[in-house]
Order: sequence, then structure tokens, then C-alpha cells
Amino acid sequence: RIGRFLSPEARELLLNKRNGKVSGSMTALDLMLLNDPAYAEIYSKAMNRLSDYESATERTLNKSLLEAETATNELNQILGNAAQTSDGTRAFKDTKGVLWSENHEKLSEQVADQIEWRGLEPTREQYLQKLEGKKLADKKVNEIRIFQTEVGAVRERLTDPDKPPTSEDIHNALKTLEERTPEEVSSELPKNGISPTMNAEHSFDISVPIL
Repeated sequence: RIGRFLSPEARELLLNKRNGKVSGSMTALDLMLLNDPAYAEIYSKAMNRLSDYESATERTLNKSLLEAETATNELNQILGNAAQTSDGTRAFKDTKGVLWSENHEKLSEQVADQIEWRGLEPTREQYLQKLEGKKLADKKVNEIRIFQTEVGAVRERLTDPDKPPTSEDIHNALKTLEERTPEEVSSELPKNGISPTMNAEHSFDISVPIL
């Protein structure tokens, strides 16, 4: 099972040894995984959990992108149906009858009188609602992308072949991810996903494995 976490060189070396050949080399991470079953179990559980985070984050990002696209389309529809002043500025009346530009500037009654009203123009409140919806959707996408970068950094750290993570490193990395996971990503994680129990005092023997 742990073989899938070994480097290609380590897998080749194991195969060569089984075939009576002696060639190839192993990384420090390979040696730790092969020599210490307890560490290998911790590492395997951690990498499986990390894969859960990666998949959940990807699914959440795809959903968030669709929501952002919908919010953008709805805002564009509001803008497309908005009244326009003589200079092309989009304008919206609020429920009190006050006219505002799309940039939130109050416009005069004289400007309002020059507009050809159709009676179907969206109100300022509708415009603000869609504008806020787009901002929130874009913010969510940005937050998920930032978290995705953090997940990628954890994978890079845990798979460093020359400076393998200790059990404490693994524990801290997953704990940090758990604390920083956006709510939308958490809802996509397997419900039975449990971070592996890790002993920070665990020691490692990195002598050449007996195969």
C-alpha cells in the first residue's frame, strides 16, 4: 500500500532487489517509509486525507466559479435593462424616487426628466442586491483559490524527498488545514474523514532497509 508514495527510483530499486540486481538509490523519505511501519501508517493516512482536501477544494472551486458566473450574468442583465442618461450613464431610481448612477452618485431631477422611462427599469435596490451578490461570489472564489494554494503547499512539504516531514510536521500541517478550511470545502469532505493519530515523539530508523 505504501508503495504508491515511494519515488520511482525506490520502486525500481525494490524491483531490482527482488530480481537479484543491486542498482538505484532511495530518498530519505523512501527510507523512512520502508523502515518504519508506524510512520508509514501515519504518512499513508495523512496523504489520503490530503487527497480528500484536494478533491473537496476542487469541487468547491468549480461550484463557486459557476455561482460567480451566474452572479455576473444577473448583474449584467440588470445593467442592460437600466435607464440611461443622455451621456450613456446607467441610472437607477430607489424606492423613494431618488435617481442614482451606477457609481452611486446622486443625480438631479433635471437629469431624471431627460430620461425616457419605459416603466420596466430595475430599481437601485435591485441593482445593489445583484452587485453585492457578485462581490460575495467573487470573494468566495478568491478564498477557495487561496485555500487551494495552501493545500498545494502542504503536499509539497509532505512529499519533500530530501527533508521528510516528521510525524509532528504531518500532524501540524493537517491541523492547520482543518482550522483554515472554508465552510464550503468542509461540506465536501468525507464525513468519516479523521486526521490520523500521530505521535510527535516518534523516532525513525533510516538505516538501509532489509528487503
